Amino acid sequence: MPREQNIDSQKDKIEGVRENLYSRTFKEEDIIDDIPKKDYKVSGDWSNSEEKHAPSFISKLPMKKILISSVIFFGVAIVIATFVIFKGFNVFSADKIEFSISGPVSVAGGKETNLTVSIVNNNKQPIEAADLFIVYPEGAYPSINTVDVSPRVKYELGSITSGTTLNEQIPVVIFGAENSEKEIKFSLEFRFNGSSATLEKTENYVVTITSSPIDISLDILKEATAGQELELIANIKSNADSILEDVLFSIEYPFGFTFLDASPKPLYGSDTWEIGELTPGEERKIKIRGIVEGQNDEEKVFRLQIGKRNKKTGEAISTTYNSITEPIVVKQPFLGLEIILNKDSSPEYIGKEKRPVRGDIIWKNNLSTKILDVKVVVELSGAVLDKYKVRTPGDAFYQSFDNTILWDSNNSKEFKIVEPGQTGVLTFSIASLPLEGFTNPEVNITVNAEGNRISDTNVPEEIKASVSRNIKFESDLSIVPRAVYYVGPFTNTGPLPPRVEQETTYTIIWTVTNSSNEISSGQVRATLPPNVTWLGNRSPIKENITYNDVGGEVIWNLGKIAPGVGGALPVREVAFQVMLLPSISQISSLPPIISRTTITGEDTFTGTMVSETKQALNTRLSTDPYAADIFSTVQK
Repeated sequence: MPREQNIDSQKDKIEGVRENLYSRTFKEEDIIDDIPKKDYKVSGDWSNSEEKHAPSFISKLPMKKILISSVIFFGVAIVIATFVIFKGFNVFSADKIEFSISGPVSVAGGKETNLTVSIVNNNKQPIEAADLFIVYPEGAYPSINTVDVSPRVKYELGSITSGTTLNEQIPVVIFGAENSEKEIKFSLEFRFNGSSATLEKTENYVVTITSSPIDISLDILKEATAGQELELIANIKSNADSILEDVLFSIEYPFGFTFLDASPKPLYGSDTWEIGELTPGEERKIKIRGIVEGQNDEEKVFRLQIGKRNKKTGEAISTTYNSITEPIVVKQPFLGLEIILNKDSSPEYIGKEKRPVRGDIIWKNNLSTKILDVKVVVELSGAVLDKYKVRTPGDAFYQSFDNTILWDSNNSKEFKIVEPGQTGVLTFSIASLPLEGFTNPEVNITVNAEGNRISDTNVPEEIKASVSRNIKFESDLSIVPRAVYYVGPFTNTGPLPPRVEQETTYTIIWTVTNSSNEISSGQVRATLPPNVTWLGNRSPIKENITYNDVGGEVIWNLGKIAPGVGGALPVREVAFQVMLLPSISQISSLPPIISRTTITGEDTFTGTMVSETKQALNTRLSTDPYAADIFSTVQK
């Protein structure tokens, strides 16, 4: 209350001054009148009197006060300097963070090692939070068991106090070719106490791989004759300390190389093998057969790679453990040879059972000199070769006891002297025995040629050449469809012969045989006409046979069909029942019961698709012993 009264009193005074100021009777006072006046005497000439100095104020200050002020100033300066030196005004800098990586400069591939990450905080402020990020290059991982994780890994280091050194051991395992380098990238992200800014320091570490976790080598001739078969042997050995899983091996063939066969078989195509699991010190071998073509002295390079399977694609290598290249030099034979089978020049020919195979041997003198007394021998081998079906022209001689065909200067005059660049063709033909009872039948044809040439020193020199072709015979996969009424697993009903607009049921029987090779993905297909109905009865029940209402297709999925089915093994057979409802337009005709029947499958030995198609079945029941032909045509 007193405070409020005091405020009101002040307001009243102010209002009074304002009223007096703006009043008509207000008289402005001369403020100069109150200042005392003083007279100064000015001399008319210059005086010789001595000049008086202005009074010195400093001299009047006491020395004690000056001394006290100086002491206070220097004291404050010392305090401030001490604070700056020891407290630093809380100043922090990334330059005062020491970040380094240490470890071996070289490592053995596939062996786990440790890298030391050192962090020194030389700031007066602690690091509140620090994270270490590591980006691994291709082929480098945190451990042997993490080869499928992301290449960027984060380690949470937490806080680092002022003046502290933090050492972290980082495990790493590196794969790659011998003497190759890998660069690992390290990044330190940190934040000081009381600051929201994130700072970063980076370091890279380069390490050399002294050895691969898996050794690979290729045994192959340094020189290969063009057009001749050669064998490659890939050697694989694990140097790792632990088990390597999901290992794939691949080989890149040079242009002009034709793959024939391999043991074990490739997983994908002709160039990728699944090694799977490799224990420490374990060895594997892969044998590959092929033919290389090229110009004389042309170099061909084989590229081998082994590594970790890519889990996304399954067919490629994601991490390379080792890779090598192996060159060979192609040489043209002195006497060029080529085998053509039924106008086919591919390295491997697929033959049919009992069908003749014509062979043409094209020869040429590739030398710049004459070749004397040339001899050409064809060697035939294979259990399915029918010796009685070997055919040769009149100038050749077939020796049945060793299955060879001979041409020489005695029965072929052109082989007495073969001029430079001279060429010719030799012809023969062969056929196979019935394939039943044989497994994976094939016939090999090898042509050996030799002769003599005269060298520059007039000394006879023997020269030789050789070439081979292989014939694989497809399995004879066959289907026999039958329509019956009185026999089979079902009881059929309805008039026989069939009558217009009256239902008659029939039994369809499919019988499958297979001669020599295993068949995969076997399947039989046929279609029912519009006036034939699927009744759903089948025998045996275990067979996978289905019917599609859309299109009326009947499908029998046989899967694998063993060799010898219908011979040494029982036939594969299925029966199903259908119903025919004849129309007026079919009177006196033989209406179809089921369309043409086709069987297909893949021959696992030749790698080819085999098939056979049989004619449609109608109401003429020629395979039913109790149904006469008079029961076939539709009646009114």
